Amino acid sequence: MKIDSEVDKAMREALTASAGGARQRFDNAVEDIARRGDDFANETMNLTLAVSAIAFYILHGQEWPGPERVDLLVQKFTENETWADIEPQVVKDYLDSLGQESGSPLDRIPLGKFVPAVFAITGWLLSAFPLPEGVAWNDFLDEIEDEIEARS
Repeated sequence: MKIDSEVDKAMREALTASAGGARQRFDNAVEDIARRGDDFANETMNLTLAVSAIAFYILHGQEWPGPERVDLLVQKFTENETWADIEPQVVKDYLDSLGQESGSPLDRIPLGKFVPAVFAITGWLLSAFPLPEGVAWNDFLDEIEDEIEARS
């Protein structure tokens, strides 16, 4: 998948707001994505979903976490990211859907809840876990995007 620079810029704004817990900035970023039309929004959400899945996999030792680990992550997200106001079941459904053969998160999560969840949870995945010393979450995101582009 070739990553469009405008899609990347919009996604990064939403992820930066999420990583910083900046609710107004986050809402503005998500609204900006929606204002650009369905094709742009779909492309941005698809890229963010791909980033989310790869980050989730890498951050858990290159394997999909089991149900107990997912439950712990749901608890951590809902306790630490209260600004996002995302229901625990939505977080669980989203994380469960990232695993192998789990289907699309849209099979489990209504679109109105999915849109903020994809950006909030992905921002959290990129910024809340320890990375190698000297690696910022933006650098980690660059590596993930390089992998996405190399796969296409």
